[in-house]
Amino acid sequence: HAARALPHAMIGLVLAAGGEPGRPLNPLGMAAPGGAYPEFVFDMDKPGSESAGLTLLVEVLAGVLSGVADHEHDTGVLVLAIAPTTLRSADGFYRAASALFGSMLGWEGGTPIRYPGWREAQHLEQCRALGVPLAGPVRRELDALAVSLGLPPLTSVG
Repeated sequence: HAARALPHAMIGLVLAAGGEPGRPLNPLGMAAPGGAYPEFVFDMDKPGSESAGLTLLVEVLAGVLSGVADHEHDTGVLVLAIAPTTLRSADGFYRAASALFGSMLGWEGGTPIRYPGWREAQHLEQCRALGVPLAGPVRRELDALAVSLGLPPLTSVG
């Protein structure tokens, strides 16, 4: 859900609490424009013991603050969209974001760091250029459906 802020040139932050006490199902999601680089899209789906502090942060902001314990439902959510231009110029923000994400991708100390959202952006770019890869059974099912509707079967790109 955090990525829903991206088309509006905003930073998205989603905190969710509920389920088992202290163990929200998807406690934290964040998305931020990447400037000249792919967007940062992070979804922490399973907190572990090493992230107890982060889990408590989420529980306070999404659970305690929302009053989740005061209601029959056991889910509390905090959704926040931040417009960077309320704090600084768009040019300044995108320049700084580009510097941050570019430094990770161009890291010379070893293997470049691929941040959350990078692989997805690369995959989307590849799908736009070459088409969406389909598993054999799915391809056969779609071809059969096309024939049954009097349409030509799918064609491959690339």
